[in-house]
Amino acid sequence: MRTIMWAEQKPDLYDGPDCNQIRHRFECFCEGDMESEFLDSIDLNASTFPPGTKVIVQIPTCPKCGMDCEMCQADDLCDFDWDSWVADKYQ
Repeated sequence: MRTIMWAEQKPDLYDGPDCNQIRHRFECFCEGDMESEFLDSIDLNASTFPPGTKVIVQIPTCPKCGMDCEMCQADDLCDFDWDSWVADKYQ
């Protein structure tokens, strides 16, 4: 398999009129592109890819408890600060 396209959800932490809102977006890369592109959504049309193409999506796991981020955020037993993690990773 050869990777020809990939994306990561990288939020804009300074969106909105007062620069205090989070805007969720994907930073996308395609083979041959010189720069990445930011998109609010990713639309994949099956007819543009050859048979056998695979789409891989990975989500972060909590470095403290090891659960997927959504499960960790809903768990009262883990106090990992996901907002700080996002701010540290994407500023």
